[in-house]
Amino acid sequence: MIKTFVFSPLHPLLGESFAVITVYGSKTGRRISTPINVSHSREEFTVVSYRTRTWWRNLREGRAGGLRLGGKTVTVTAKIIDDPEQGRDGLRVYFERHPGYAEYSRSGRMPWDGSRRTT
Repeated sequence: MIKTFVFSPLHPLLGESFAVITVYGSKTGRRISTPINVSHSREEFTVVSYRTRTWWRNLREGRAGGLRLGGKTVTVTAKIIDDPEQGRDGLRVYFERHPGYAEYSRSGRMPWDGSRRTT
C-alpha cells in the first residue's frame, strides 16, 4: 500500500522520509521494490535496515538502485556499514535527525543492528 502512495501524486502526504528503493537481485536479476524510511541531506541519503532484510545486499559491490522520493526517482549506490562501531555512529546521527525513531528503538520494538547508507 505504501508503494502505491509513493508512486502517486499523494506522496507528499506521507512526508519526506518515506521512499521506495528498487534493486535488482544479484542472483536472479529480479526487480525488488520495498518501502523504506530515509533521511537525506543534499545528495546523501541514510537508510537504516534490519540485518535480516535482504534488499540491501543487492547494493553490495557498487551495484546501483533506484530511490523514489518526493515524486522523483534517483539512482543511488550504497556504502554498506557492517562494522558494529560504525553502525552505532551511523545510528547516533540518524537518531539525532529522527528522535522519534530513537524512542521507538529504545522501546525494544525495533532491534536495529546496523545502518545502511546510500549516496
